Amino acid sequence: MLKLRVCSILFLVTLLMSSSFSQDKPSLTGQGTVNYPSFQSTYVIYDQMNYPGTNSITSQNFEPGLDNYDSFAADDFAFMEYTWIIESIDVLGVYTNGTGPANSVNVWIYTGNGTGGLPTDIIYSALNIIPSAGLADGSFSIPLPVAAVLNEGWYWLCVQANMDYASGGQWLWTERTFQDFSESAWKNPGGAYGTSCSPNWGYRVTNCGVGTQPDNCFRLNGYVIPVELVSFTAQTEFDKVVLSWSTATETNNSGFSVERTSPLPSPYQGEGGEAGRGWEMIGYVSGYGTTTDPKSYSFTDSEVSTGKYTYRLKQIDFDGSYEYSQEVEVE
Repeated sequence: MLKLRVCSILFLVTLLMSSSFSQDKPSLTGQGTVNYPSFQSTYVIYDQMNYPGTNSITSQNFEPGLDNYDSFAADDFAFMEYTWIIESIDVLGVYTNGTGPANSVNVWIYTGNGTGGLPTDIIYSALNIIPSAGLADGSFSIPLPVAAVLNEGWYWLCVQANMDYASGGQWLWTERTFQDFSESAWKNPGGAYGTSCSPNWGYRVTNCGVGTQPDNCFRLNGYVIPVELVSFTAQTEFDKVVLSWSTATETNNSGFSVERTSPLPSPYQGEGGEAGRGWEMIGYVSGYGTTTDPKSYSFTDSEVSTGKYTYRLKQIDFDGSYEYSQEVEVE
């Protein structure tokens, strides 16, 4: 009987020690094995998947009883020129305090004010997306149900897992040791973690004290739409010149300034480069802004006389930037 009593006491002590050190609330950070998700798109248009850190940070929508632990992590990115079409997103992440899997994920894209500015307005959201790969290990490939269309500018990406802590534990977004643009951001609106970033966004390490590395690992997949001029021709019709051109795609295209040189022979056309060629604006044709559909244009120059003319198009964006087309000649 004595031996049985001693064994019972030891078992009780062991049980008490085990329960006292078990996880009873969500964590801010954690570690795990990071696996790269399968490649889901033809083109990577922005990439922060390199330099993964040793820790990952919470960004999760918990069950109703733990709503005050709901957290949001975001990292910034920027696009230059053109229109960018985001079709899918890959993120590195891990499970902790459980083995998952997550039920689904939420994605938001916010506007930003450049370096020094935190997330502001939501311009894109897609909720309850089931990742196409990575549910088993926490590194997700996320297909967007509707592509996110972004013009040149500064943005913030927020990815959040939907998962009950009681059954699956936590999903954590993996940190990145190298910083691009601003430091990543974080917030816990319910305030259960006791950080200064409740309820508002703050810089994750500097303001919130969450994790140690500045960025998060993610990449954006899709394609880019430039203003693609596929043809430009000029032909005479009696005493007029008819210009025709077409585009395959357009991005922020305000329109086309139609320019020509003086007819040959002319003292203005000879040596001296562009300035010496006597280019003049003779008309303007409005563009279609941003479109992936082919568009056709024409312009008739009625103010011509005998001679040889050279024409070109000056494609102008809404922000004032421009590019010239090739030149065409007609006599």
